[in-house]
Amino acid sequence: MKKSIIIVALSVVSVSAFSQQTQQLSQYLLNPYLVNPAAAGLTDFVDLNLSFRQQWVGFDNAPQTIYLSGNSVVGDISGTPKYSASLRTSQRVAPKNTGIRTGKMRHAVGGNLMSDKYGPFKRNMANASYAFHLPVAKGMNLAFGVGVGLSNLVFDQNKVSLLDPNDATYSTFLGNSTKRNLLDLNTGVYLYTEQFQVGYSNGQVMQNKLYFGDPTASRLVMHHYFMAAYRFDINDKLSITPNLLAKYMHPAPVALDINCKVDYNNMFFGGISYRHKDAVVGMLGMFWNNIKFGYSFDYTISSLRKQNSGGHEVVVGYRIKL
Repeated sequence: MKKSIIIVALSVVSVSAFSQQTQQLSQYLLNPYLVNPAAAGLTDFVDLNLSFRQQWVGFDNAPQTIYLSGNSVVGDISGTPKYSASLRTSQRVAPKNTGIRTGKMRHAVGGNLMSDKYGPFKRNMANASYAFHLPVAKGMNLAFGVGVGLSNLVFDQNKVSLLDPNDATYSTFLGNSTKRNLLDLNTGVYLYTEQFQVGYSNGQVMQNKLYFGDPTASRLVMHHYFMAAYRFDINDKLSITPNLLAKYMHPAPVALDINCKVDYNNMFFGGISYRHKDAVVGMLGMFWNNIKFGYSFDYTISSLRKQNSGGHEVVVGYRIKL
């Protein structure tokens, strides 16, 4: 009886913890659109990405994320061809290749489908967004983006083990609903040139109430993201891009991802990232024609290090020339 009550209590606490945490991604540089809706339409390609992430391998019911996303500029894409804004190129590229278009106002759209699992909880999400790009100086654009999404949160009772399956406390927990549908917003702003990018975005703006098995009706917590990067061209084949991603949700402390990415010959890349008090991440990948591929491994440095063997993330992308 006591064990079942403890499990239910932990489940109720986990609802709040799960609802307050958005997905963890290591290769956000390959797809900045997932972090900031204003990053949609940075290039003159339709940018499609498919990714799978398994966190804490060896840990039962560890977080698992899969997503499919796409974004593109719409309408007239004419303008002054510049360089890549996706932080993936190591040198200047010809106008016929991937590059930013500056000097003219542009509109862009995007969308993504995502499934996020953590223990007995699962969240399925669908999101659509719009971005507006405005030239503010020579070779510099400022973009604004807004996204609207629908989330379906589910509690899977088959992943919970109880000594007494007829326990009244557990039945009450299930009676408060094992599903929840939520409508939410995310917004962002993105300033970029051919060499640097800086942006702010937020998620879970509506801070919806949750009655998901929790009589206290906790709220989703707004998340804030700040991303900055600068590309240093060492020569015509080699470049280094240090970057920073800061994440904040009240009342937790700011979480920092400090990353350094190296690109060679506009084809191969590698990098290392430090996630404060959580993990050290190694990544590598390549671009071949219109296909991109990235792999990263997270080595846990937190107190969970002995309970898991790290995490894996794979990103496969395809670009369609407009």
